[in-house]
Amino acid sequence: MIAVIFGAHFTRVICVGSLIAVALLVCPRVVIAHGRANANVGMPAPQIAATEQLWAYSGGAPAYLYRLDSSTGVWDGFYSTVQHVYGAWALAESGGRLLMFDGVGASSYHPPFSALVELTPASGGHFQVGPVGPPQVTSPSLERDPSTGAVYAIIEQRLYAMDEATGEATLIAALNGATDGFCGLAIDRGGSAVLSGVNGPRLYSLDLQTARVTLIGNLGIGPGQFYDLAFRADGSLWGSFVDWAFSAQKSGLYEIDVRELSYVKRVSQSAPYPGIAFMPMPEVTAYCTTKQNSSGCTPSVQVAGVPSVGAKWGFDLTATNLINRVPGQLLYGVRGRDFRPFHGGALCIAPPVQRMPLQSTGGSASSSHDCSGSLAIDVNTFVWLGGGDPLLRVPGTTVDAQWLSRDPGFAPPLDASLTPAIEFVVAP
Repeated sequence: MIAVIFGAHFTRVICVGSLIAVALLVCPRVVIAHGRANANVGMPAPQIAATEQLWAYSGGAPAYLYRLDSSTGVWDGFYSTVQHVYGAWALAESGGRLLMFDGVGASSYHPPFSALVELTPASGGHFQVGPVGPPQVTSPSLERDPSTGAVYAIIEQRLYAMDEATGEATLIAALNGATDGFCGLAIDRGGSAVLSGVNGPRLYSLDLQTARVTLIGNLGIGPGQFYDLAFRADGSLWGSFVDWAFSAQKSGLYEIDVRELSYVKRVSQSAPYPGIAFMPMPEVTAYCTTKQNSSGCTPSVQVAGVPSVGAKWGFDLTATNLINRVPGQLLYGVRGRDFRPFHGGALCIAPPVQRMPLQSTGGSASSSHDCSGSLAIDVNTFVWLGGGDPLLRVPGTTVDAQWLSRDPGFAPPLDASLTPAIEFVVAP
């Protein structure tokens, strides 16, 4: 069985060795990353189709990332906790991760400057890229151009080019061509940029070379502004709107048709999201068969995130329903699929078969074996640290992977547990 799921608390571990040579090894846990999620979110399927997810940031202490249905805007039940951000604002997708500004607003925030931050949706983990040029940012907008990969920001009514490696903002020009309170930048797949004004709110097109804005029209929602805008892949524009009226009845998440200047309110909110972003998900295919283990359980595989060469983390492969307290590891290859008898099951990866680090399934400390074991690894982190086949660092590489662990309930040579295999393509 395979599912798109963000499993409950899990710990990734690394430990060196060979599963065959060190069959009895239970390696110590070395934490690489920590994830939190709802274990009930998941859908078994023979294929995990390419999808698009809508992510929304909700401020507070702690802050949260919510995963929303990309058609309705309704929360689908999954969230991750984002710790140690202060006054975060705006959200943009970039290569399987999310970018946002931290330290937005008053200087009482810590750190005492505004910074560009990377977020991993699967875990809520964040990394401060670096301080933004302007020391304090208020109500900024942030967006990546899908057609070029360049990242732009609107800060204090000026257009900036953002350096994803350092966080530095380079001024392009002050917004010109119209006078308004500009906010909420979005860029579609063709590279066309739109931003919003206030009191309407109005929509404008934006020239990313000259910072010139041109009025498209007035939506007529009422007094207020969009905190953030984001284009879905089909060209539909979404916005998180705050109503300035005392009743705030119009605040919420909207879907907008830019050409028709029409809108549909998808979700009502008293506290609109400061940042929203659509994230494309990779096509991940499940294939091959699962070997039932000696405790009568069927091992399953969960996939979360995007396999990206440019991301330090954010693509988790997890196996559950495994025998507890036994060694296991992820097998992988870059030469396609296969189907060969292997320890009473089927090995579904074409040779040469390679191995990621050996680890322990953990689980129950009971002297008897059960199905409480699990294995997990963040493939992006493994690759970022220099591990594995060099082709894992080449966008477009097709990778096949399958979890193998020991099953002492079966007599040798059948004492192994195998999950189904998955196939994915490495993104930039």
